[in-house]
Amino acid sequence: MSYSVIDLFINASLVVQLVIFLLLLASIFSWMVIFERWIFLNKSKEELVRFEDLFWSDAGLEAVFDQGEDENHVSIGAERIFRSGYQEYKNIKSQDLEPETVLEGAERAMRISLSREQTTLENTYPF
Repeated sequence: MSYSVIDLFINASLVVQLVIFLLLLASIFSWMVIFERWIFLNKSKEELVRFEDLFWSDAGLEAVFDQGEDENHVSIGAERIFRSGYQEYKNIKSQDLEPETVLEGAERAMRISLSREQTTLENTYPF
């Protein structure tokens, strides 16, 4: 006597059917999360490589900073950290302060931006 999976499901009790249905939903949800993370991480990796190529090119820091000014461009990750540090550097540099003070301000802005990026990642994927 051969049973198909569908026959076994139909002939099972209501509790067993409910458990199977819940397991199926949990599996679908898990795969959705896995694919979403995979897509996000691939996009982040591509953006990081693009930014690193631009950063280490001979374009200069001002050109790298200006590249992110485009309206259609959204800075993420390392680029956002760089942009916040460089923006703070430009703001403080215009005040004719000590070079050490300028550097400390830029580093502080970058640490804050790094913390925000980490918080964003942690809140996006809580588990």
